[in-house]
Amino acid sequence: MRTNLNAALVVGLLLLAAHGAAAAEFPSQTVKIVVPNPAGGTADALPRILADALSKVWKQAVVIENRAGAAGNVGAESFSRAAPDGYTLLASPPTTLAINQSLYAKLGYDPTRFKPVTILGSSPNVLIVHPKLGVSS
Repeated sequence: MRTNLNAALVVGLLLLAAHGAAAAEFPSQTVKIVVPNPAGGTADALPRILADALSKVWKQAVVIENRAGAAGNVGAESFSRAAPDGYTLLASPPTTLAINQSLYAKLGYDPTRFKPVTILGSSPNVLIVHPKLGVSS
């Protein structure tokens, strides 16, 4: 938990530094983090920790907007329509940006136009099969 808070603070400082001279003025309004998953799930937890830490660093409200549906496509499409001013961020698992373009014939957004800021966290994936299947690797 402490590591996540530290990572969130580092992200906040990096975002401030990226704005250069405007850093003293940013943010002057509420920052929204779009999460393309339901509230309360694993993909929702880290953005909430980040939002809390950023709001303390920035002295400005940072809110989470859960826009679940269509394997993350609803939230990503909503994010893609936001003004590119830094006041709307997307906190998405890899599926929305890396896999959905191969699964869906048409997306309402272009994931290659999104600019990544950081990786909030990672977790290993494990596939377990029954020994009768005869798979060893």
